[in-house]
Amino acid sequence: MQRIEHICFLQDSLYSPALKGWTGTHLQNYNLAKQFCKSGMKVSFVVASARVFDAVPEGYEGMGVEYVKTGEIAPFIFFWREVNQVLRRLSPDFVYVKGRSWLVGVAQAYAAGRDAEFIWGSNGEDGCDPWKFTIKAKRANVQPFRRLYRMTKGALEDLTYVRGIRQASFLVNQTKGQQEALAKHFQREGNVIYSMQEVPPGPFRKANPLFVLWIGRLSREKQPELFLKLVDACKTSNVAFRMIGPISATNEWAAEISRLAKVCDFRHLNWLDRDALLELVGTASLLVNTSSRGGDGIPNSMVEAWLREVPVLSYELDPDGLISRERMGVVAGASWLEFVLAFERLLDHRESLDALNHHVRARAIDLFAPNKVIAQYQRLLKIEPSEPGAFHNLDLNTLEPSRIDFAVTLR
Repeated sequence: MQRIEHICFLQDSLYSPALKGWTGTHLQNYNLAKQFCKSGMKVSFVVASARVFDAVPEGYEGMGVEYVKTGEIAPFIFFWREVNQVLRRLSPDFVYVKGRSWLVGVAQAYAAGRDAEFIWGSNGEDGCDPWKFTIKAKRANVQPFRRLYRMTKGALEDLTYVRGIRQASFLVNQTKGQQEALAKHFQREGNVIYSMQEVPPGPFRKANPLFVLWIGRLSREKQPELFLKLVDACKTSNVAFRMIGPISATNEWAAEISRLAKVCDFRHLNWLDRDALLELVGTASLLVNTSSRGGDGIPNSMVEAWLREVPVLSYELDPDGLISRERMGVVAGASWLEFVLAFERLLDHRESLDALNHHVRARAIDLFAPNKVIAQYQRLLKIEPSEPGAFHNLDLNTLEPSRIDFAVTLR
């Protein structure tokens, strides 16, 4: 009888529609874990967090969940042993950690002591840079002695993940840029594997008039002011604009958001649950992204939009060259003039936009469908499905779409 492999995801929060506080990383881990589970592996989560979860899900898609309550102060010192003990009790064959945190060190220590494999994944374009917490502490606007304390604590936590990454069994990057940064800073070779997303069945009924969407946390690295400026520049066009995402504590965009809502078809929604958000994305004709190129890897919002026949107009971010190389939309090259002109061209050429809608979905299925991604992981980890072909029974998530080879010309 074939032995069932066990993989454990070690992280600081948990994706669930019933919970708040999760990020794109937690959603990506959830999607990946489900496919490992469907392929016949045993899957579990260990969540180490100072947060108190009101609704830790039971029967988590057939995956186990263990919760370790940690303290706020230096958990990598005071709760390392407790998390390691949970891992030893579960005894997984693989431990997966995404991102830079003290949990990287715990996972590596467990793997080294139990002849297990540690998989580390990067989660942003700066996600392979060292000294994350030290640099953050150095930039903090606090008194000098507090800054020194934070830098010391940050350096200790940095050293835990640096050692873990250097000794990981497998390294996974979202983009070639992350792969190059990993080689530069850690002298390790990563494997580029895109993060998967579930493939929605469609069809998608697009709103009329055209509906343009911006999604993200309103923070400086997301540059939401560029979208607001675009709305203002194009407010006389027959287009509905929607902005989805919480405003940061500084609330610096509130006045402009309020003003635009009075002069054109523009609305800002602070939060939508995931199902409602994805339904809204499916009605959009265009997703606008204004993030700076240094932070995000491949944003979940982009992939979710492409899978729903929504191309992307990006001010400067072109993750792994996907938008330009695969014709998944338009990148303005950080030029404000080109940004506005590209927006106007896309909306003025409805036939080209409609053709682009179908193209981006087909290419996104090729690149991000669960069966494609899980197969890459299985080759990397040298594991076979316990039930051969199990993960191929996933409806649209195993589609093999024919390639659509055409050029969309916007003049």
